[in-house]
Amino acid sequence: MSKKSLNNPSYEDLSIPIKQKQHYAEKVLIGKAAAALICENDTLIIDSGSTTCELARSLEQFQNLTIITIALNVALILGEYKRFSIIVPGGNLRHQSQSLSGQIAEDVLKKFYCDKFFLGIDSFNFEKGISTPIPEEATLNQIMISMAKEVIVVCDSSKFYKRGFALIAPVSKIDTIVTDSGIPEEIHQQLLAIGKKVIIAQ
Repeated sequence: MSKKSLNNPSYEDLSIPIKQKQHYAEKVLIGKAAAALICENDTLIIDSGSTTCELARSLEQFQNLTIITIALNVALILGEYKRFSIIVPGGNLRHQSQSLSGQIAEDVLKKFYCDKFFLGIDSFNFEKGISTPIPEEATLNQIMISMAKEVIVVCDSSKFYKRGFALIAPVSKIDTIVTDSGIPEEIHQQLLAIGKKVIIAQ
């Protein structure tokens, strides 16, 4: 990856329907692998995104979960599990991501503390951290990181070596990364060297 590409943040903000078609097989595997990290009776935060949708579709083995999500499409999937407790904060609707953001969402989220936060990301750079094209989403993600005992990033390997416009957090704030076998070996080894858990979905 060239220095030029790292120094020019991405402003690309693709819609969920487009994202869902990209690396679909990998996202399905990542969703199943991420679901294996959940325990019965957990309290969860599930972020917006196409990969987190696949996580939501992989929860059929659980009977009792409490889940907070800002993503309307994720909430609709979770609504099929009538045994779960689902919390959706208010906020401003972003049509591209089908998610809620803004002051209302931020104020509601600050009232909770959960076991695990599953974070979908657009960009992962070992030196620059995890990022997104949308500043409002970065702010909300930062709040959700502060709410969780464990932060789990779910992303396909196309997200590595990218840098978005708005910083979410440095890599140090992440506990676990669930990705596919295309993860660059250099990044894989760097993450292991600083004590991060890396799960390769097969």
